[in-house]
Amino acid sequence: MIVGADQITVGKTENIDKVKEILDNVIKILNKVTRERDNITPSTRPRPQLSPYALYKHLPRTNCRECGEMTCLAFATGLIQERYEMAQCPALQEPSREQERQVIQKLLDDYFGGQLPAGEELVL
Repeated sequence: MIVGADQITVGKTENIDKVKEILDNVIKILNKVTRERDNITPSTRPRPQLSPYALYKHLPRTNCRECGEMTCLAFATGLIQERYEMAQCPALQEPSREQERQVIQKLLDDYFGGQLPAGEELVL
């Protein structure tokens, strides 16, 4: 999704109703920001970024496709995009991979925890 000054562009989708729901929420957010812009203090604090490679190096790297993706790197990208959960990787569920699961979970928790500072959750 790309939000411009006078249009919103949405990429290919299979569920038009979901897109309409997302667009309605985006419009609500933009309207709220417009109403409250005089009370908004910009933050210069850097936002954490999470590279798929940071997760990939803790995945089995077998490209077994049991998760539904062609590669473990694609699965790592899907974890960051919240399209997948770690439980969808059968090899990662083996008891011997507990340490890898913990590392991946910490990376994801740190990343998603940094999306909005505590107390600043958007309420529409």
